[in-house]
Amino acid sequence: MYELRRHGNTYKIFELKTKKYVAKFDNEEKAKDIFQKLNSGAAFEGNTPAFFTNGTSYGVDFTLKYDEEFS
Repeated sequence: MYELRRHGNTYKIFELKTKKYVAKFDNEEKAKDIFQKLNSGAAFEGNTPAFFTNGTSYGVDFTLKYDEEFS
């Protein structure tokens, strides 16, 4: 299971089983969408592999902006 936590203008998804943040967003709707999918059984069902979050404080950073030309 997961919790969606708001920190200022940032939304973070916290994985209860591992006690780690697994994702960070600057868009509330995107955060809620992923949060609902995760709580519905998508991805790793509350046991995200460590390599997804190694070297990060708040998991996968979905706030990064990419140039459309390269995406």
